[in-house]
Amino acid sequence: MGFAMRMNFVDVVVSDSLKHYYVDGKKMGYQFDIRLSYYRGHFLSVIDEFKVKVDDFEVPAERIKFCINGKEFSPVEFDKCYTEFWQVID
Repeated sequence: MGFAMRMNFVDVVVSDSLKHYYVDGKKMGYQFDIRLSYYRGHFLSVIDEFKVKVDDFEVPAERIKFCINGKEFSPVEFDKCYTEFWQVID
């Protein structure tokens, strides 16, 4: 027996948080804050899909950096993040 649950995230990008990301003075990408729209929080290891799409271009998962609890992860590492908990702060 299996169980799968998908949550539709609505309004997850924090207003006015989008900004360019620079390395050595060169624009290398962008960054933004997101909020978890689930009231209990989540361990990263239970997130089986995490995508960023900009103007119909899907950013490769290896290029995404997810920062939480003072650490940085790529979505391809989420399945190994058993102890990293995404706490709801709002």
